[in-house]
Amino acid sequence: MTQKILRIGIDFDGVLVDTEADFRYHMEKHMYEQGIEPATRHNRNALKNYEIDDLSDLQDFFIECFCKDLTMTGSFFAGAKEVLQMLRKRGHKLFLVTARGKIARQPEIQTARARLDEFGFKFDGEFWEIKDKSKVCLDNGLDVLVDDCNENCVKSAAAGIKTLYFRDRGIEKLDHPNITEVDNWFHIYKEILKFESLP
Repeated sequence: MTQKILRIGIDFDGVLVDTEADFRYHMEKHMYEQGIEPATRHNRNALKNYEIDDLSDLQDFFIECFCKDLTMTGSFFAGAKEVLQMLRKRGHKLFLVTARGKIARQPEIQTARARLDEFGFKFDGEFWEIKDKSKVCLDNGLDVLVDDCNENCVKSAAAGIKTLYFRDRGIEKLDHPNITEVDNWFHIYKEILKFESLP
């Protein structure tokens, strides 16, 4: 059987770099100290998706804390670079697909690029400031999306994209035939190997 060459989209925050839990801690602490209603579980999901338009008073904090500080101090997930290199050796095309840049284009993208330079892996293509990742996948022929945002995963799965949901602890589980939950990078690798034999 001929191996299928896949076009794979990879998210940045919460998939390559472990920023999400740290950011939620600092955001909720900041909200508490400022007398803002602490985030509920639902609102933490919204913060995870960076819907800051409804929280404009937190935008400066978001830019300073998340876009700069935590991006530079967050660790790359164990195995991420090794698995990306393994996938490339198998001929797959790898694309960065991230919402970075939606709120504050330069601080968000500059710090992320600095970390990617440190990471030492060059993607076959990069998509920044993306609100609708399912559309990017469809428009660019991506077969697989690896993401930690539940909304992105639901939309991409509904669009027929094989979706690997890197679910953070405490965030809702998803039930869809195109969604597979993963919890580490070697798990991602094994699931992608399964996709190689699909029509």
